[in-house]
Amino acid sequence: MVPNSPSPYTAAPGGTHSSSQPSPASQGKNISPTPAANTLPSPNPEPFSWVTIGLVVTIFLNLATTILNIFQIRKGWKELKNQDRLFIEGQNLKERDDIRYKLNSFFGPMIELRTESRLLYDVFAVNERKQENGFRTLNFLAGGNKTRLSDSDQAILKGIIEINSKQLDLIEKEGWAVRNILLTDLLGKLGAHIRVLSMANDLKLNNMTSEIISLVFPKEIDGALETEVRRLQDRYNELLESKTKENSPIFNSEQIKIINYYNSTPSDYFRKTAFLDLSDIYEKFKKQIPRGALILDAGCGVGRDTRYFIMEGYRVLAFDASEQMVKLCRQYPFAYCQRWSFEEIKFSEEFDAVWACASLVHLSEINLSAAILNLSRAIRPGGVFYFSLKLAHDNTKIENKSKNSEPTYYFYAQDKIEEVLDKLNLDKIEIWMNDSKKKEDTCKWVNYLYRKPDIFST
Repeated sequence: MVPNSPSPYTAAPGGTHSSSQPSPASQGKNISPTPAANTLPSPNPEPFSWVTIGLVVTIFLNLATTILNIFQIRKGWKELKNQDRLFIEGQNLKERDDIRYKLNSFFGPMIELRTESRLLYDVFAVNERKQENGFRTLNFLAGGNKTRLSDSDQAILKGIIEINSKQLDLIEKEGWAVRNILLTDLLGKLGAHIRVLSMANDLKLNNMTSEIISLVFPKEIDGALETEVRRLQDRYNELLESKTKENSPIFNSEQIKIINYYNSTPSDYFRKTAFLDLSDIYEKFKKQIPRGALILDAGCGVGRDTRYFIMEGYRVLAFDASEQMVKLCRQYPFAYCQRWSFEEIKFSEEFDAVWACASLVHLSEINLSAAILNLSRAIRPGGVFYFSLKLAHDNTKIENKSKNSEPTYYFYAQDKIEEVLDKLNLDKIEIWMNDSKKKEDTCKWVNYLYRKPDIFST
């Protein structure tokens, strides 16, 4: 044995031994060496498969197609909206042109002819009308009385007949412009009256007064024409979108209570007020205004007075703050009624008369003075202003009905109201008192009838 030579077996860690010689089991086999723990991966990894690449490309193409479709849909939607807008604008333009044509070809000329005829009638056969109560031109001529007319009256009558002939031609040529069947019916009655009057003027209907008594002039025609023109003008402005959208008026709690009260009791209020007899007041008022006058019915309620004045041959614009009152007024087909308050109206010398029957009774002193000022501005010089208030014998009296949900009523002393009217330089025509027209109302009413000075009078 060689001294200090290494042993063929060495101690393994942990008390085991390992031999540098291969084990008998491994002899004769080719054993690959185990790679070391810090060996790096191969620099050429296996590439993606063609299936993976195709899947990625397909997803990308689908996403691109979806995005493109979204843009195309948005573009198509915008084009569709643009087409709708152009269509609506085209329809609006067509309707505006139609309205302009109606106003220019029929309603404007017709109202002009009606005004001419009315003014000539005012100066025709004045003496005969004074002598005969309820004078009718048609009956007068059919009774063979034409020779009784003076030369000047016969000349005026000739002018009336010529104007009537123009009205008849206009109705026959342009009457299609009227879409309101009830107005069309009135125009038919007017045409029949014109034809018969022309026959009577030619002495073809002598002694036929009883046969033609039903062919009366349709008094509603002027009011109906006025209403139709205002409706067309309103529609035209809506199509133009030219009306400035103003904020709704701000009402205080008392004003809201008033409006809500009338909105909640329309049927009951109609029953109490629609059939009241105001003939005595009507007659005093009508004596002060011209035939065919344009009247502002301020605070019209259920439309009782609006209907009466139109049926008497006047033209009327009505308003009320209560939606339900406006609806009731509009039930009369020839009524033009808007939802306005006394504070909102901004008319300037547009009306021949203002009628405010029992509509100012809920206004306090400050609000009443402002309302009277607004209404007086709406009257033309020489025009008439009528209103009525509950009477207080001394100072202003307030009657609060809050317990039964009724609004507050204000009673005013006559001298206090006269002071307000004097400050506005209005001329007194007449002031009179009457009992309430409603049976359940026991208070006294004061009627104020004033005239706005005519600045051209001498």
